[in-house]
Amino acid sequence: MDVLKLTAIGRLACDPQAGHGTVKLSLIASYHWSDKQERPATVAIYAHGALAKICEKYLKQGSRVYCEAHIEQGGYIADEIIMLG
Repeated sequence: MDVLKLTAIGRLACDPQAGHGTVKLSLIASYHWSDKQERPATVAIYAHGALAKICEKYLKQGSRVYCEAHIEQGGYIADEIIMLG
């Protein structure tokens, strides 16, 4: 069995976008290439069910979060989200 997982720490680019029991989070994080220049990357992550409700209630634009997600049908699905500071 193969697994593709995402682990990221970053800030939300906008407030969580809710709809039909799902919340979309736009996470901005920085990464480095071999030239050592910092570059921003935005990743769309989807939360479902109880996790979606918690995200919608407590997260907002600029919130710093730790996220673990897996890929499913072309998108990242959150397994765990922790609000940092």
